[in-house]
Amino acid sequence: MRALRFLQFRRMIPVFIVLMLLALGIANYQFAVRALGGNDFLPGWVAARQWLSESFNPYEPAVSQEAQEMIYGRPANPEDGETQALFLYPLWAMILYVPLSLLPYPLALALWMTILELGLPFLMWLGTRFFRWKPSPRMLVALMVFPIVCYHGIRSIVIGQFAVVEMLLIVASLLAIQRRQDVLGGVLLALTLIKPQLSLPLMLFILLWSISAGRWRLLTTTLLVPILLLVISILVNREWILWWLRSIVRFVEYVDIRPPILAIGANLSTIGFWVALGLMIVLVIFMILQWFRAFDKTDHWFQWTTSLTLVITSLITIRTTTANLVLTIPALILILKVWLDRKKEAGTRTAWIVASVLMAIIWLLFFVIPQGPFEHPILYLPLPLFAFIGLLWSRWWITSGPGALIDSEPLVWV
Repeated sequence: MRALRFLQFRRMIPVFIVLMLLALGIANYQFAVRALGGNDFLPGWVAARQWLSESFNPYEPAVSQEAQEMIYGRPANPEDGETQALFLYPLWAMILYVPLSLLPYPLALALWMTILELGLPFLMWLGTRFFRWKPSPRMLVALMVFPIVCYHGIRSIVIGQFAVVEMLLIVASLLAIQRRQDVLGGVLLALTLIKPQLSLPLMLFILLWSISAGRWRLLTTTLLVPILLLVISILVNREWILWWLRSIVRFVEYVDIRPPILAIGANLSTIGFWVALGLMIVLVIFMILQWFRAFDKTDHWFQWTTSLTLVITSLITIRTTTANLVLTIPALILILKVWLDRKKEAGTRTAWIVASVLMAIIWLLFFVIPQGPFEHPILYLPLPLFAFIGLLWSRWWITSGPGALIDSEPLVWV
């Protein structure tokens, strides 16, 4: 009898999933209709729609003005900190936006938000696969829920930030590389150039690492696919690069894009700016040194170095939105894995407390500190700082602690 009930329950699981997705989509649609959010998604949707219907260059001022009028009911006023809704991605990003541009905006935004809401938990699951970790079912559920309820995850969903998809491409490429699927890994890594400010340091490390490991298919694919995308884009629109660069210049004119560390240092004092600049240089040097130390090492060292690269990138890259802090997710998973491997079940409660406190601090900063048109630089600091310190701690345990996981043997993939 019990077995029969379990079988019936298993048969109902797909129905429950479909109903949950339907409810999620309806809720997102209601939000899109009433709030008209998705300010980061809107420029791409308008650009793709105009490109298809009017053959407009997606970077033309007329395209961004239409997006501004959808947001404000009038052209934006940059002096008041209002977004100009510029399309800032390379032309090949149209591949993602064109299908959604065929739908009315509220429906397209609802679908995009649903993709992001599913993408964040999937990103956590994908991260556990990359680190070869099998957490308990309860811990896995907690991991998958965490990015949806934290500040940066909710902001990513509400504004429709592409960073979530970018991070999915990054982790999927690392997983493919780990499994020696070099062509797939190279293609996925090349696609991350849609947001080059997030992926370029990691891509440089992968290129150097592939040379040291003799992974020539990975090297050639990672180099050739961007060239192919560039050539195709030029064939479609020969002047798109100039238009794209003009859009970036217009964006820089009204947005402070200084890296988080520099922005925080400059807010303190002139000396603080120079101290922050020196710290950035130290971080870059430290990151590059770790790249070379990762050559000819085991799988765990590769995992740790890629995680470190992403965390440091989040601190030194141009500052546009805290949604980009999804870069820290692999590091957070690795830190938790090492902690629970060392402390077993006794460390679970501590992990819950630390995660809750970290999340509460970020939300508190958001509510207490006046934000203005753009997020305060301090919101960029807690998560990367915690991830960086945690990685330094986990590196000691992995390389030097009892039962060290990393040794000097050549890299072996299982």
